[in-house]
Amino acid sequence: MLRRKRALCWYSIRYRQLKQLTSLVALSFLFLTFKCYPSSQRQLSRHSDQFRQERVFNVITKPDLPEIGEISSFNEIRRVTLISNGRIMKRTERVGRARLRKNSSSHDPVDGNISGALRALEAAYLVTKVASTLHSRRRHSLTKKLARFKTAMKASEKRSLLETATKFKRISEESNITYFLYGGTLLGSYRHHDIIPWDDDFDVFVNVEDKEKLFTAIKSTASYDVTKAGTRIKMFATKAANQTSRYPWRWPYVDISFYVENDTHIWDSSPQFNDYVYPKEDVFPLHKRPLAGLNFDAPRDAYRNLKRTYKSVDCTTHYYSHKYEKREGRIVIPCGLLKASFPFVHRSKSIRGGGILERLMLDEMLIHEMVVDEPEYAISLPFKLELVEGHHL
Repeated sequence: MLRRKRALCWYSIRYRQLKQLTSLVALSFLFLTFKCYPSSQRQLSRHSDQFRQERVFNVITKPDLPEIGEISSFNEIRRVTLISNGRIMKRTERVGRARLRKNSSSHDPVDGNISGALRALEAAYLVTKVASTLHSRRRHSLTKKLARFKTAMKASEKRSLLETATKFKRISEESNITYFLYGGTLLGSYRHHDIIPWDDDFDVFVNVEDKEKLFTAIKSTASYDVTKAGTRIKMFATKAANQTSRYPWRWPYVDISFYVENDTHIWDSSPQFNDYVYPKEDVFPLHKRPLAGLNFDAPRDAYRNLKRTYKSVDCTTHYYSHKYEKREGRIVIPCGLLKASFPFVHRSKSIRGGGILERLMLDEMLIHEMVVDEPEYAISLPFKLELVEGHHL
């Protein structure tokens, strides 16, 4: 009798120590197992539970999941939590129950099996807590990343930029100057039929031999101005644009880059980007591509040009703010995570023959579709700069 009293006293101390670590369900189960059930009933249920115990232990001791007793470091616990959260909760609960049954069936509850059972429950609770914490951190980190992918320009700012781009197009055509979409603006037309939502400028490419001719033509145009910026020039509206940085140009602006050429290739004249080299057969003859309801000249094979410009196939925020002319941290996420927030172009073979059918989709909703004069092989995935299976360069 004294022995039982001592055991119960020890049990009450352990109960108080682990009160904040164990859940209400675990405590209720522990209470029913060791106090409410008579020992004879536990003895009778031992054989009926044996098969179920073995089955549970077979499930939880797969090679990719360590048992509770084998978890001795944070890294091992984290390896368990890499599975989906729902599955983690089930596994930790089953581990606790299995260990509890095993201990209760092999010893008398007052002879030390309480310690083993509580250790199992404590370990199960620890794994569950770590799993919940890691899941919460991953979700918080993803939410912060998604917040960076937002519209960079107000409607009025975007309208001003497109008006400037349209004016640039008209000046180039009137002056017989060849231009085409370049960089992020070409990617925007290819992937969104628009300026990339989180981009804030308009990129075009012009032959370096036409630089002075273009500069003079823009300078002589009312309501617009142009400023040299290294090897580039920037065109902006004198009234609609704003002075947002310490530089002499205003924003939003058309960012005009210039290319050098030989018989077979063209490349960026800027020393910073002169590794952007494009075969002429992928650039000329030019064709029209859609962008924000307008049409601009673009390289003959937009896919190949973009593959030579961008290494990442995912959505990437720009490392530089053109509005404030300062660097920003770059964030990269799979474009598929943004399909419900921004429209993406889906491609398929045109049934009319020739060109690619491009369908602009916001998640599952069709916005518009059109046939674009791109090479027939260039059927790429909607959220990656990669060709669909079966199509090759």
